[in-house]
Amino acid sequence: MLTGKSNKPAEDLGADDVDEEPCNFTVYVQVWSPSALEKKPGKGGKTSTTIFMSKGPFKFDTLQLFAKFQIQVACILPCRLASLPISKFEWKFENQAQSAPQKKIATIAGYEALIDTIKAKQATENIIVWLYTPKPAKEEDDWDTGGADYVEHPFGFEKETSNGESTSAKGLIAEMSAKRGEAEALLTKEYPAGKFAIFPDKCVWQNKMTGSYFEITPLHIKIWANAILRTLQAFHHDVTTNKPACMQAAKMANVFAPPTSTHFTEDKKLKVPAAHPQAPGGGNGPGLYPPSHFMGFPPLQHFPPYYPTPYPPYMGAGYPYPSHSYPYPPPGPPAAPPHGFQMGAPTVPPLANIPSPFPSPSVTMRHNVSLVEFCLQYDVPVSDQVKLAALEYHPGNRAIETLGDKDWHEFAKFTTLGWKSFVDAHKKICSAMKAHNT
Repeated sequence: MLTGKSNKPAEDLGADDVDEEPCNFTVYVQVWSPSALEKKPGKGGKTSTTIFMSKGPFKFDTLQLFAKFQIQVACILPCRLASLPISKFEWKFENQAQSAPQKKIATIAGYEALIDTIKAKQATENIIVWLYTPKPAKEEDDWDTGGADYVEHPFGFEKETSNGESTSAKGLIAEMSAKRGEAEALLTKEYPAGKFAIFPDKCVWQNKMTGSYFEITPLHIKIWANAILRTLQAFHHDVTTNKPACMQAAKMANVFAPPTSTHFTEDKKLKVPAAHPQAPGGGNGPGLYPPSHFMGFPPLQHFPPYYPTPYPPYMGAGYPYPSHSYPYPPPGPPAAPPHGFQMGAPTVPPLANIPSPFPSPSVTMRHNVSLVEFCLQYDVPVSDQVKLAALEYHPGNRAIETLGDKDWHEFAKFTTLGWKSFVDAHKKICSAMKAHNT
């Protein structure tokens, strides 16, 4: 038993010592490191901030030795025992005031003082201790030398804080600015000037529900991008906390739907310009081949010479029978009408079938499918659209299949399930393109 006066092993303790129950407590390790010096605007000197990151927790009890405590800290980081800055260990309880001083635990005497304090609390609930330590020293010889304390993946403070674990305000702001810039770039690409022919010089978004058009200015882009960023943050928070609100948050704003804002109300919609007047002689005029040239009988309002039939078409309307006789028909058959011509219809060629801007999986355009259309057709989330844009992916580009884990996981921040879902959609559109072009 460890009392601060004796370090005897358990088998050498007396009966009174063995009967003492251990007191359990939980330890959270707070690793800190000063950031680089920064010059604040309006100040002469440079200041630095401290970056913290939390590791752990691990369970411990008052019967354990200080050496075992050090080993547990090295395992939770992880790092070699020799890399721990034990001389700078400090602690305090979780429920203490923020301004409460931290106590040294750098030696056996400091550790025994911690144990005695925990015993004196005699709390029935779990006691939580915060251990503060600088980041471990980085060893140059980090390869496997056969030693018992070798760590395969040692703790790297800079690497872990760069992945978004940093609590530095400047780091969080920089990360948010980068994500907002990605959202702005995606919106600018989706809504270029001239996307709608009736507004050739404007960036326009159309509300599919009402059919209204809205101009997208740089201010609209910033508001929209901020809303997308808030949606992604809410979605991530609700998923990690198992909240059902994540599905509602995902519908707040995305690349195809702007946020609920006064900038997108009906009173701000654009006025659709009036149709331009047609040029003289243009429009749907009479056909080149009047129907009387090939229909086999004249219009009812005219009675040119015509070869007789048992029942002329105009007799049913009460017209008198013409007094003159009908000559024989002219030699040769009458001219055939154009293909698909209808009586009285203008002789304007029929419009070609305009392909849908959102092709089905079985009929896909080879080179005209944008990233946004692909994501919409195959239900790719907005967060993955930003990651695919960072990878410069174009639908149908099979080079994406050769990427390794370092590209799609470490660089693009794809999860394993998210990447597999995207690969399935990518294979579907490749198959559709191949079927369409054969």
